[in-house]
Order: sequence, then structure tokens, then C-alpha cells
Amino acid sequence: MRKICLYGLLPLLLALAACQSEPRNADLIDNAPLLTKSYTDDLGREIVLKKAPERVISLAPNTTEMIMAIGGAELLAARSQADDYPPEIEDYPVITTYPELDLAGIFEMQPDLILATNEIIDPRATEFFEKNGIPVYF
Repeated sequence: MRKICLYGLLPLLLALAACQSEPRNADLIDNAPLLTKSYTDDLGREIVLKKAPERVISLAPNTTEMIMAIGGAELLAARSQADDYPPEIEDYPVITTYPELDLAGIFEMQPDLILATNEIIDPRATEFFEKNGIPVYF
């Protein structure tokens, strides 16, 4: 019976933690070491980061929501026009992803990392970013 009560309580605790006005894990994000510099994305490409990203562009709404949920709002440099949650996302610069990806707009933002999904963004766009030294993680 105790296990059932704990499992029922866990979602409530997570929901309450998410409703805090000041993220409690901001210090963890600020002080987190870059544990590895090489990552493999969903396309099987190796992505190498020279340092921990400070300016991230998210081109997928679900990714943007996760960034905001873990307290990474200060790292977010821009979002896609499809992002609408959480409400404060409306304050961020918009990158057009449809019908065509705004490559120049992304380049002007000078991101350290682009987070994308091949369900929305054509992976062939990575050629532009690779030529300009901007890592893209799908």
C-alpha cells in the first residue's frame, strides 16, 4: 500500500516543483560540467562540442518545452515559430522553420548549438551549419 501512495504522490511533487517561479535546479545547470565533448545524434552523426553551449536554438517545440522545464531558459537564444508553450516562450526571438528554414536568421543569432528534429527540419540543412562551425543535434 505504501508503494502505491508514493507512486501516486510522485506526479504531484513533480507538478509542484514545475510550478515554482524560480527554478531550483538553475545552480545545477550553471555549474554542470561538460561530461563529454562528443555526442551521437539520432541520425548517427557524431557531434563535437568544444565547450558547454551558452546560446542554443531549438527548432522543435518538444525540445523547447524540455529546455524550459529543466530551467535552461537562459541558454535559449531563439525558438521556432511553432513554439507556443510555456507562455513565456513568446518573449524569445523566432526562427522560421516552415515553409523554409531561415538559415540566415539562425546564422545571425550566432548559436553554440542547434537542436532539431528530422521530422521538421531537413537534415541536408546541416551542411550550411557545418560549413559555418555551428553544431546541429538531431
